[in-house]
Formats: sequence, C-alpha cells, structure tokens
Amino acid sequence: MKTQQLTDKRGRVLRTRAHRRKMVRQWQALGISQAQYCARHGIHPTTFSTWCRKDQEAIPKTRKRGVEFAEFALPIGGIPPIEVVLPNRVTIRLRDAELCRELLPLLRGDSTC
Repeated sequence: MKTQQLTDKRGRVLRTRAHRRKMVRQWQALGISQAQYCARHGIHPTTFSTWCRKDQEAIPKTRKRGVEFAEFALPIGGIPPIEVVLPNRVTIRLRDAELCRELLPLLRGDSTC
C-alpha cells in the first residue's frame, strides 16, 4: 500500500527540511552525480541543487578560508630567495629579508598602502 504524498497546487511533492537534508546526505554517501540521484528519485535537478546549497549554508563555518601564514626563520649568511605564491597564482620572490618583513603586514592586511 502506497502512502499518499502531500503536494502543492502545482503538483510538486512537499518534503520537510529534515527529509530534504536526509536526501542530500544519502546522495553524498552514494557518490553518484546529482543528475543520476534526481532521475532515480523524481526530483527536478534545480530543486535538488538548491537543497544542497542550503544544506551547505546551514553548516557553521569553523574556519576562515583564505591565506594562511606560517612562521619561518631565515638562515644566516647566504639567504636563498623567498617565494610567496598568492591564491591568484601571483608569485613574489624576495632576496632581501628586510623586504620580507615589510611585505608580511601588507599581505595580512595589517598595513595600508
């Protein structure tokens, strides 16, 4: 015996937030494309994509994305060039330690130009 699903005036199946989240989790666990999952379950791909986006927005951001810095010590004597690669693939090469000390606050955004 089939249970009757609730639908809106346009005939779309109404699902609770918990059920939508459960379906997103199920799709992630299966490792198939969204299109394949939607075809199997009779969901419009745009609708399912919206569920996935909203599910990701509901997850609290625990870590800021962006540039990460690491402390390092420069060797004494013949200093090899220092190379900084930015997320946009811009590469900065420095041969002078003093320039490096001036550049770090600019990259962090602690200083104004």
